[in-house]
Amino acid sequence: MRTIYCLELENERFFLYSKAIPTSNPIELFLEAVLTYEYVRQNKPLSIKWSNNAHTILDLDRQVKEQMLLYGIDRVRGGSYSEPILTPEQRAFLTVELQGPLEPFPPEVTKDIIAKYSCVHWSDSEYKKERATLLEERARFQSECAVLADLRQIDIPKIRADIDWLLYFCSELVDVFPRYGLWNPMQIHMITRYNRILPKLGIIYSFMTLSGRPFNNTIHIKYPQFLLDEFFYGAWNSLTDTKIDRVRQICEAYQTFVTTWENRLAEAEFDVASWGPNAAERFSCALSMMDLFIKK
Repeated sequence: MRTIYCLELENERFFLYSKAIPTSNPIELFLEAVLTYEYVRQNKPLSIKWSNNAHTILDLDRQVKEQMLLYGIDRVRGGSYSEPILTPEQRAFLTVELQGPLEPFPPEVTKDIIAKYSCVHWSDSEYKKERATLLEERARFQSECAVLADLRQIDIPKIRADIDWLLYFCSELVDVFPRYGLWNPMQIHMITRYNRILPKLGIIYSFMTLSGRPFNNTIHIKYPQFLLDEFFYGAWNSLTDTKIDRVRQICEAYQTFVTTWENRLAEAEFDVASWGPNAAERFSCALSMMDLFIKK
């Protein structure tokens, strides 16, 4: 029998984690989760919200879905859904599974679909062809919705502020660098903020590489931590103006990447909106009509 722990994380996030041997030491549990899962590294553990026993191997995924139903898909990870970014297939599956019993279609949707198909008299093969077309269009619509959901994972004003803070720290806050390897509480807070920013920069960089858009892809842009770590963990007296200039170039590049992300987000919102209101319900209603007309 395994024990399932629900970890409460920063940024109002939750992670469900199971262990074969129960532990009474939360620090041990936090460190193990941080070292194992990227999602927990991105969102620092704060406390153990609850724990209970898992009687079957399916219990962890079931409880993950229960927490998603309670807090939202984007705020909970664990089990088969441990990656920070879910695949479009996982997101579509969870969206359908967690929506519960289907509500009746909106009256305007039912009226429009009936008006569209009641005046046609197709053969069985034509209804099947229309059904196949609807399925293809719905798949495109769901794919565009998944893209939009992934783009909404970044809080654009917050990440812009974080990048500005990085530049300010590296270029202006020389007096708060550690002396003789010692850190005070304020400096530890800055280290924590820096470690929260790095995974977001990684997500933005991955987005740029997949976007197909040309950009200045130097080693410092790809791995900004190679240089930034010197400012947070290195010797303060080894930081030169040249290194500060490189930090400035990194921050300017990532602000440009965020602008690209912001533009792509606007495009994705337009793409989804172009399907019209109640698009998901319209596809479902039309497919139900096709099932009625097609001979079994």
